[in-house]
Amino acid sequence: MSGSLLAGEQRRILNCISQRVYGLNKTSQLDTSKLYKGIHHDLKVRFNVSSYKYIERNQLLTVIKYVETWKPL
Repeated sequence: MSGSLLAGEQRRILNCISQRVYGLNKTSQLDTSKLYKGIHHDLKVRFNVSSYKYIERNQLLTVIKYVETWKPL
């Protein structure tokens, strides 16, 4: 399992990001667009890619765990 993420895996990450953003927004009323930008930026930095789409398939579970515990600065 290597190479870039498949379309279904990309959707899985996007769904996970949405759940995290709305969960954070529900409890803290933070700006949703800033949360989306922040999490996408942090994913790119953490996994050293220009887009979440280029994350390696073998890192999928690590990405999901990262997103589930991500917190804005």
